[in-house]
Amino acid sequence: MWRDLYVRTYRHLRGRGASHPDAEDIAQEVLAAAYANIDGIDPSKLQAWLFAAARNKLVDQHRRNRFASLDAVPSLADPGANPEDATLRSLGVEALRRAVGRLPERDARLVTLHYFEERSLAEIACMQGMSATAVKVALFRARGRLRLALEEKENL
Repeated sequence: MWRDLYVRTYRHLRGRGASHPDAEDIAQEVLAAAYANIDGIDPSKLQAWLFAAARNKLVDQHRRNRFASLDAVPSLADPGANPEDATLRSLGVEALRRAVGRLPERDARLVTLHYFEERSLAEIACMQGMSATAVKVALFRARGRLRLALEEKENL
């Protein structure tokens, strides 16, 4: 079981742009942490816990190395959901990355999970330990702050 989880976590990290050695190291760290805290993790949510922890470690590593915290090109699914979503879709990837990088960490994480990784509200809720309603509200507020960050950059 642990070997399978290691392989899945490793592949998840590689899919997020981690190098082979970094993916190996982070996957090992995350599985060791999961094993040490196995009593506090719901078995049905173990994989989501591993992926969230691995992604967070990868983002931390990128920040330490002064790389961009977002390594996936957004596809921004569900066109026409609301005007703010349409605005996000129309922007260039680099402008969007810079704006997301200026958001508070929680907002950046929620925007990344929902729009860049195309995670559902339920998945994000599970990964972040929040209710789906709380995620929806936090994501609404994060989009508003993202819009302000984009407008601020345009006015400079």
